[in-house]
Amino acid sequence: MSDIFLSYAIEDQERVRPLVAALTQQGWSVFWDRKIPGGRTWQEVLEEELEITCSIVVVWSENSIKRKWVMEEADAGIRKRLPLSPVLIDAVLPPLEFRSKQTVDLSVWDGDTNSAAFQNLVRNIRKTLGQPARLKPLQPIIQATHEPEPPEPKSAEGQPEPELQVTRELTNSLGMHFVLIPAGTFLMGSEIAEGGDEDERPQHQVTLSQPFYLQTTSVTQGQWKRLMGENPSSFHECGEDCPVENVSWDDAQECIKKLNRMEKTDQYRLPTEAQWEYACRAGSTQSYCFDEGEAELGQYAWYADNSQKSTHPVGRLKPNAWGLHDMHGNVYEWCQDWFGEYPPGPVTDPKGPWDGKYRVLRGGSWDGEAGDVRSAYRYRLTPGYRYGHEGFRVVRGL
Repeated sequence: MSDIFLSYAIEDQERVRPLVAALTQQGWSVFWDRKIPGGRTWQEVLEEELEITCSIVVVWSENSIKRKWVMEEADAGIRKRLPLSPVLIDAVLPPLEFRSKQTVDLSVWDGDTNSAAFQNLVRNIRKTLGQPARLKPLQPIIQATHEPEPPEPKSAEGQPEPELQVTRELTNSLGMHFVLIPAGTFLMGSEIAEGGDEDERPQHQVTLSQPFYLQTTSVTQGQWKRLMGENPSSFHECGEDCPVENVSWDDAQECIKKLNRMEKTDQYRLPTEAQWEYACRAGSTQSYCFDEGEAELGQYAWYADNSQKSTHPVGRLKPNAWGLHDMHGNVYEWCQDWFGEYPPGPVTDPKGPWDGKYRVLRGGSWDGEAGDVRSAYRYRLTPGYRYGHEGFRVVRGL
């Protein structure tokens, strides 16, 4: 998956190479290599890349205005309503149907990224893609416990193995921000005294043996639209920084499938129910992720008492101790699991029942009462159900 699909005539490959380098230097990923993997056709690769790219830059030259492929790529981008930025590298007129697009003249460009012409192109692209997302610098990983560190691993030759470097935080190419959640053990569910119901019992010990990245907010309307091409939200007037909602569990799976293709990985998915509650609590054993009690809930959650019957932009209220926003309220969040009864004893890395009728949702929503946004509260719906208080956030594996 690329930020920019570069359409050009193959005869101009060396002439567009400096443009690719300059766009990459800005922080965007560019699809432009015309090498086709074995067993694939260019048509297949073209359709796949156009399906998941975020914008198109069309390079018009004396060669490209004669090429059927360039015309088809540009036309496909318009049909898919992708942002299109035309560039001239020769003094030519683009085909008639593309002349209404604002064109950047790079016909005498010398590769200077500070030139006015190139900066015009950068501004055009930023209007739709925003600032390029980059990984944050490496930071120490939070340790889940203070147990003694294990002996330093040795290779077969007796030398220390290279240390696996993991960032504390990262941001992907879609602008989704993630924090590392450490491995650990916690009590999942609630007791009668907490005000929970039978679905939340028995309270039981859960161990998560592996750390994982969790998105710091729900998936936003802007992120969804950039990836999926449309906005299904009931509260679309709330804006691109508000959580996407009115999406089913099935819809979330399709979005994650596209995200994995875009990032060329298989590491994105919905959190398990255990991962979700563990991350929500962030070490707290109380009803919420904080210990001050219900009187402070409005500082952390959009719910019935303060939401004005609407969603709100993500990340505006206080985060929990691990830097996660809106784990209480705003929108329910789909989990990977089928809904089922809790086990009677300790478990490690639970994934819920093998099958079922309902999928799990967590966190409560803008229309929920205080008891419905507790860390242990469980909700269930059929996987195809859509409504204006269901959204999701994603996990990324290491």
